Amino acid sequence: CSIGSSGRASCWGLGPRGDGLSNGDSRPVEVAGLTNVLDVDVGVGFACAIEDLGGAMGRQAFCWTSSNADLQLGRTGSGTPLPEQVSLAGEEIDLSGGYGHVCALQPGGAVYCWGRNNAGQLGRDTGGADDVIGPAVSGITDATAVSAGRFHTCVLRSSGALSCWGKNTSGELGDG
Repeated sequence: CSIGSSGRASCWGLGPRGDGLSNGDSRPVEVAGLTNVLDVDVGVGFACAIEDLGGAMGRQAFCWTSSNADLQLGRTGSGTPLPEQVSLAGEEIDLSGGYGHVCALQPGGAVYCWGRNNAGQLGRDTGGADDVIGPAVSGITDATAVSAGRFHTCVLRSSGALSCWGKNTSGELGDG
């Protein structure tokens, strides 16, 4: 997916493109309903974007997926091939899609993650179960950027330090 100079996002390839269809297409197709996109990111079979809705609504996250098998929409139930607003309290300033999970950064440095959690990539103990949006990641109140990987997540903190959590079989967490 990409963002054009008009503020509209376009997606292509396999998986949902955000235009109401789930089949892949090799040409960019405009994402339906989002007109002021600030950020867009993709995972496996899903995509998410931050749109500036203006006024009191501010910057809000939207995601779309055909199946919602890993709860990438932040809720239970079936998927939607059209952008659906994610139910987060507050604004989002950054988001990142991993293999099957999504994390969003809010002003002030809190990070919320949802979706696949087979390796602890959501930053909270769910017994390895996928999860909807829950509490903010504990101990992270000063993040300035977030990056979700395949089975891990990292944040850059205001001090310049990195904090990571999740699977560490190949040194993803940077702890030696």
